[in-house]
Amino acid sequence: MSDVVLSAVAVVAVAAVIAMGVQGHLSLSRRGLATRRTRSTMLVGSLIALSALTPSLVLLLSGGLPKWVYTTMVAVALGLSAWWWLWRDRQMILAVLAAPDPGTEPLPGVLYIYRGLPGCGKSTRARAWVEEDRDHRARVNRDDMRRMLHGAWCGLVTETQVTTACLASIRELLRMGVSVACDDTNLREGAVQALLLTAAAVGAVVEFVDMRAVPLTVCLTRNAKREGAEHVPDEKIIKMWEDHIKPRRKEIARLN
Repeated sequence: MSDVVLSAVAVVAVAAVIAMGVQGHLSLSRRGLATRRTRSTMLVGSLIALSALTPSLVLLLSGGLPKWVYTTMVAVALGLSAWWWLWRDRQMILAVLAAPDPGTEPLPGVLYIYRGLPGCGKSTRARAWVEEDRDHRARVNRDDMRRMLHGAWCGLVTETQVTTACLASIRELLRMGVSVACDDTNLREGAVQALLLTAAAVGAVVEFVDMRAVPLTVCLTRNAKREGAEHVPDEKIIKMWEDHIKPRRKEIARLN
């Protein structure tokens, strides 16, 4: 093999090693995982290959180095570079493999947080919204989940299960790219905060459907027409209004 061909093969081989590191760094950048450490890893790996290649290339072209020595030096350079990429910073490669690729993963859905008293029309509105596009929309409701899991309210322990099931369902649906309507009352700030954190965990956008301005009398009238498990005691609705809406009527009026 001529000196020129040998040199060309060596340059291509080292360039391939450097390109592998650059590609790994670009993959990290596309996923938002690139850091100063990954950049320095790419730089050092490239320098290892170039530092072993350059002097030996000069000596070969000047005729002062046997080919077998040159071949050995290039092999060592490539070996060191491969060791650096594959072992010295293997966590970087694992991160590339584990992280989702924005080009293939669906964008998260939108979480719609409904807020309002029982009887204000939250579920009616949410059901109609879902029916418009069942492939990409879903509704998660705490009362429905409770009935499915336990039939009725059974205590604080089972309510924790209901909460966990609702939030897990919302999170996974959003992750799949399905937009979700959570049409619980969501009057307590703690309930809203839990939903916000769930959406943030998958990078989903949140929008509020605020129905707290619906008059109490309208809610009580609609509730009176309900039967069975859907009927809520009037005193409970009035208590919700006194605790969560009455003290904030001016603020709610501004929002609506």
